[in-house]
Amino acid sequence: MVLPHALAAIEQWEKQAWTPDRVTAEHCAYLMDRAGAYLEVQGQLTEARDLMERGLILTERTVDPGHPAIPARLHNLSRSVNLTGFPEKAQPLAERALALAEEAHGCNSSEVAFNLINLANILGEQGNFDEARRLLERALAIGESELGLSHPSVAILLNNLGLILEATGQFDEAQEHLERAVALSRENLGEDNPGLAVSMINLGNLLRVTGRLEEAHDLSRRATDVLERAYGPDHPELANSLVSLAEILEDLGRADDAAPLRERAARIRRQ
Repeated sequence: MVLPHALAAIEQWEKQAWTPDRVTAEHCAYLMDRAGAYLEVQGQLTEARDLMERGLILTERTVDPGHPAIPARLHNLSRSVNLTGFPEKAQPLAERALALAEEAHGCNSSEVAFNLINLANILGEQGNFDEARRLLERALAIGESELGLSHPSVAILLNNLGLILEATGQFDEAQEHLERAVALSRENLGEDNPGLAVSMINLGNLLRVTGRLEEAHDLSRRATDVLERAYGPDHPELANSLVSLAEILEDLGRADDAAPLRERAARIRRQ
């Protein structure tokens, strides 16, 4: 595996066993950021956050203040901080990342759109749904204009906006966005991609809320199968999907079928 070698190289630099030039230092900062992103996908959230924070510090010491690497690292760190349960600490990082991305890339760039998503998610975690919706609507308009209506990244934008609409009780609009996200994910990613699974889980959860339990169960079951094939049997994303499936089964009156899924999710989360 590449990760142990990457972590060893990072450790060697931080112990100052060798003194890199500016270019090498930025490569090391990039390595920290990418290793952190990999750990995040593997569910090692605290370790990911710490690596990304070290990468940002090194980047800011190494590059000029207007360098596009700074908003990129800020974006990744703010997302990681939010995932570890600290949205109030993530917000100023995300706001700074957005402002710098607008300066570096222009207000209507795809880079800005993804910073808008990130900040909106952080605001949503804090219950600021109106501002989150405003940011996501702006992001979707940028994405559709810059990337095209059928681009796979538009599915991410639709997912995020759909979730905010659901949180504010606007179920019809939410369903429209989430159904479109599923269709785009299926078209662009195929039936066995985790990105499609996420879209199906989001739509399934909405259908559960609106009482369409059989359809919700079908989507959630298929999504769980996709995530298990993609990530293996012990990944945190699979635990979340198992809980969603269990909740739908309980609503269907199938508590006996739901119980082992909840137990399995609990085992995964204890690891």
